[in-house]
Amino acid sequence: MERFATTLIWLVAITAIALAIGTIFWPQFMKYEELKRSEKSLELRIDSEQVKNTKLRQEEHSMRTDPDYVEKVAREKLGLVKPGEMIYKFEEDKAE
Repeated sequence: MERFATTLIWLVAITAIALAIGTIFWPQFMKYEELKRSEKSLELRIDSEQVKNTKLRQEEHSMRTDPDYVEKVAREKLGLVKPGEMIYKFEEDKAE
C-alpha cells in the first residue's frame, strides 16, 4: 500500500510539473506560431512587391529608351494624338 501511495504521489507531482511547464510555455508557443504565419505573409507580400518593382523598372527603361513605347503610352493613357489625326470613338451596343 505504501508503494502505491508513493507511486501516486510521484504521478501527481510529475503531472503537476508537466501542467506547470505547459502553462508557462503554451502562450510562447502560440506566439511563435503566430509570428511564423506573419512572417510567411510578409514574405509573400515582399515577393509580390518585388514583381511589381521589376515591372516598373522595365516600364521605366522602355520609357527612357523606346520612342514607340512612349508614343503608345501617350496615346493610350493620355489620349494624345499627332497633329492632323482624328480620333473616332464608337459606342458599344448595349444588349437589353
